[in-house]
Amino acid sequence: MYTWNFGLKKNCIIATIFFLISFLTWELLAEPNLTRRIPKDWSFEAEYLGNLVWAEAGEEFSHQKNLTLYQRLWKVREWQSDQAVIEDNYQIFDVQTGEMMWETKLHYRIDPGNGKIISYDKIPEATGLYYIFPQNVQRQDYTFFNSDLYPYTMQYQRTETRDGLDLYVFSFLGKIDFTRAYNLAYVSSTAGLTEEYKFIVEDFYREIWVEPVTGELVHIIEDDPGDYLVDAATGEKKSLYAVWSGKTTGNTVNYLLKKAKKRHWQIRLYREWIPTILLAATLFFLAMTLLVHIRLRRGAV
Repeated sequence: MYTWNFGLKKNCIIATIFFLISFLTWELLAEPNLTRRIPKDWSFEAEYLGNLVWAEAGEEFSHQKNLTLYQRLWKVREWQSDQAVIEDNYQIFDVQTGEMMWETKLHYRIDPGNGKIISYDKIPEATGLYYIFPQNVQRQDYTFFNSDLYPYTMQYQRTETRDGLDLYVFSFLGKIDFTRAYNLAYVSSTAGLTEEYKFIVEDFYREIWVEPVTGELVHIIEDDPGDYLVDAATGEKKSLYAVWSGKTTGNTVNYLLKKAKKRHWQIRLYREWIPTILLAATLFFLAMTLLVHIRLRRGAV
C-alpha cells in the first residue's frame, strides 16, 4: 500500500509540473500569438452599394445619382511579431458601365497587437492613431487614421444584437479633409485636381458596427453630402465637386458577421477555456499530490 501511494504521489507530481508548464507556456507564448489583433493571415474584405457623382471639367455639377459599387480589401503584406505592413485597396465602380471611378492603394505599418499605426508615409499625425478597432473594444472614443488620410474620432452610440452577438455602434459626424486622398487616388474626373485647391467636406458621416471582443467590423455606412473645392491659400469655398454615399451589402454583412462570430469564439477558447482547463488540471493534481503526501506521512507514523 505504501509503495502504491508513493508511486501515485510521484505521478501526481509529474502531472502537476506538466500542466503547470503547459499553462505557463500557453499564457506566455501560445495565447498572445493566437489572439493578436492582426495575425499573419488577417484580411478584411467588404462591398457596399451607394452613389457617387461629381462635376466634370467645364460643366455644371449634376445631382443625377449613379449606382456605384465600393470595394475595400485590407490584407497583410509583411508580418512580424511587433509590426505588420497592411495594404489598403479601395475601388469604386459605376455599376451600369463598369467604369472605375476611384482607386487608392495605400500601405501602413501597424502594430499587430493593438491595430495602431506605427508609421505612414512620414505623416507624423498618423503615428499612434488606430488604423482598425482593437480587441476588447470599450464604449469610448477612438481616433482613427486610414484611407481618408485624415484623423477622425468615432464615438460610441449604442449596442445592437445580431445572430447572438453584441455589436457596438460607433459614428463620426464632422469635417474631413480629403485632399491627400484625392492627390494619391486615381480619379475618373480630373476637374479641379490641382494644388490650388483642397477637398473639404464639412458634415461627413460614418457609422461602423464592430464586434467588441475581436474588434472586427461587421457593417459600414458612409454619407458625404458634398466634397467642396476650397482655395488652399484663402480657405474660400469655390464649388461643389463630389457627392457620395454607401453602405455594406446584405451579403457582406452576413459574411463579416460569420467571420466575427468564428473569431469571437476562437478568442474565448484561447483566452478563457484552454487556460482555465490547464489551470484546473494543475490545481487538481497539486491537491492530489498534497493528499497522497498526507496519507503517506500518516502511514509512516
